[in-house]
Amino acid sequence: MDEFRTLLRNAMKSRAMVYEAAFDEMRKEIGEEKARAIMARTIYRRGAAIAHNFAPHAPADLAGLRDSFLKSSPTPRSSSGRRSCAAPTRCWRSASTPAR
Repeated sequence: MDEFRTLLRNAMKSRAMVYEAAFDEMRKEIGEEKARAIMARTIYRRGAAIAHNFAPHAPADLAGLRDSFLKSSPTPRSSSGRRSCAAPTRCWRSASTPAR
């Protein structure tokens, strides 16, 4: 379980780094206000699209919420059949290592 928890945390960190890089590029091109608005709409849209997976577990079924979250998270498997991080091109380096 600890290995899976580490993979999940690293995948979440990797996604956060992608969001940060996308925001930074949009901010440079169209300004901070528009970039924030686009990011907010994008994140909201994704949440709205998957909310139905989690609603049945409100307000207190944390185990069900966890299981639904893990099922809805894209986690490809490595060639060994083990779960891999959600950003396969970055799996070889730590999620905390800045991209080149």
